[in-house]
Amino acid sequence: MSYAISLYHDQITSELKGSTSLPAANRLLYARFGAVCVNGKKLAPGEAIGTSSDLDITKSDNWAQLWRWEIMPVNARPALLTNKGTTSCQKLSTAITNVNLFEGDPWLLRLDQMTFPAGYIVPCHTNAGPGIRCVKYGEFNFEEGGHGMRQIQPGEAFFESGSEPCTAWGSDQMETSFIRAMILKRDWKEQM
Repeated sequence: MSYAISLYHDQITSELKGSTSLPAANRLLYARFGAVCVNGKKLAPGEAIGTSSDLDITKSDNWAQLWRWEIMPVNARPALLTNKGTTSCQKLSTAITNVNLFEGDPWLLRLDQMTFPAGYIVPCHTNAGPGIRCVKYGEFNFEEGGHGMRQIQPGEAFFESGSEPCTAWGSDQMETSFIRAMILKRDWKEQM
């Protein structure tokens, strides 16, 4: 079976009564703004959680925004929150073509944050695996595999294959930060 990685931006408002839920999937959630409870655990701004079970979200603040990464079959419908008091949009979805995700194979879905000082240039490099990144703040220029430079603003997402050489540079006027979710083989540390 072929899989895709998707990034969603979810907003939870004070109009949410009770909770909103989604069926089980391999997913990571990052609280961009506000606080929510995810499967009974409070998630404060800047915190993340991973789960492969059913997802149950209740609000803690009047308004919150979650960034949610999921691994699903390529033909799966978008997993949008639909309760009153929620707004969901799929920001980016990309088929995973350079890592086999067969059922039972060991792999990781890892989330981290990269922050660069003003004017920093990330030299040409490859990554340990494919994934979707989303700019948290600042301005980011990105080019991968000779496909042309893209200028990326806060809240915008971009995909890195991991195998194609890429380079990036942030604004020369401000610090730049992005959150990235990467799919890695479980033994990826041994390969570095």
